[in-house]
Amino acid sequence: MTYSFDKIIDRRNTNSSRWDQYESSDILPLSVADMDFAIAPEIQTALVKRIEHGILGYSHQGDLTEKIQAYLKKEFQWSVDQEDILVCAGVVPSLYMIPKVLMNHDDHAILPAPIYHHFFLAMQQAHRAYSSTHLKVSNDRWVFDLEELQKAIQPNTKLLMICNPQNPGGTVLSKNELLEIGQLCVEKDLLICSDEIHAQLVLDENVKHTPIASFSPEISNRTITLMSLNKAFNFPGIGLSWCVCTNPDIRKKLQSYMAAQAHHPNALAYTATATAIDEGGPWHLELIQYLRGNRDLIRDWLSHHDQVTWKNSEATYLAWLDFSQLGWDNVQAHLIKNGLALSAGNQFGNEYSQFGRLNFGVPKATLIEALKRIETAINSSN
Repeated sequence: MTYSFDKIIDRRNTNSSRWDQYESSDILPLSVADMDFAIAPEIQTALVKRIEHGILGYSHQGDLTEKIQAYLKKEFQWSVDQEDILVCAGVVPSLYMIPKVLMNHDDHAILPAPIYHHFFLAMQQAHRAYSSTHLKVSNDRWVFDLEELQKAIQPNTKLLMICNPQNPGGTVLSKNELLEIGQLCVEKDLLICSDEIHAQLVLDENVKHTPIASFSPEISNRTITLMSLNKAFNFPGIGLSWCVCTNPDIRKKLQSYMAAQAHHPNALAYTATATAIDEGGPWHLELIQYLRGNRDLIRDWLSHHDQVTWKNSEATYLAWLDFSQLGWDNVQAHLIKNGLALSAGNQFGNEYSQFGRLNFGVPKATLIEALKRIETAINSSN
């Protein structure tokens, strides 16, 4: 490989949300979804050059929407107009914006669990009603249960929020699966908020990500697509994202809210994102190869430890592990006792307390140590 992903970089005492979460250095934290790899040297060089200019004043996006437009066409064969692209400060702030701006106080939303915990928090902060449906396991993949989804739609349901590729399950919804969801939302007149931040982290070579808004004008006109390169190129700390919204009325509402909230990225985020688009391809290709190797390492380990299970994960660097066969009262506490911290399963839905989400976007040596600690936790409970 041209780039080094095996290098272990000490992130403690760097204000890392993950590595500085626990006082004890004996705990290995593989929870929060950022990677332990240095950013692409091309991006680092561009950031250093920008800083060496000496002034980090208020910045505008320049030709970034043009770059994003070309990127979407190249990567996903998705043609959008530049005016449809709204540059934002991050996917999470955008998640919080959507229910506030697009739902009335008496509207209702549906969230398919398990799902990233900020979906729940966004609804709660906006004081909007919501209910959770449940993804089902079909052919070893976490997918939508359309029958349950239809039953969950109420007269005041306004919004369906989805995450594709799915966090934490790792499913990349197929074109047919997405089309069924989109057609249902057209039929029931629902808006769609689609978080697609993991779109550039598809690991299966025979699987392609398709934006749900790319199918038809009818689906696109009711969809707000949230995207970013923060995850795939590992610079979430200087985050930038974009919304794609082809509906001019919805877009104006979002623009108005963003203007009132000074909802814009920082100066370095523009540089990082533009450089990732222009020069990050070779680094990203090697990253995907490395993550595939880590995924295979976990699968091999699981083949010898059948008390822990993991459904087929087609994307992301997140392993949604099921510990329910072990009968632990508190999965997170038992793992921490044995030196490993994962994202607690109940963050992704109250029913998933026997799960844990493991971040394998780390050097192989770190991942091997994590698997050893899971084995120790298993043995200590026998």
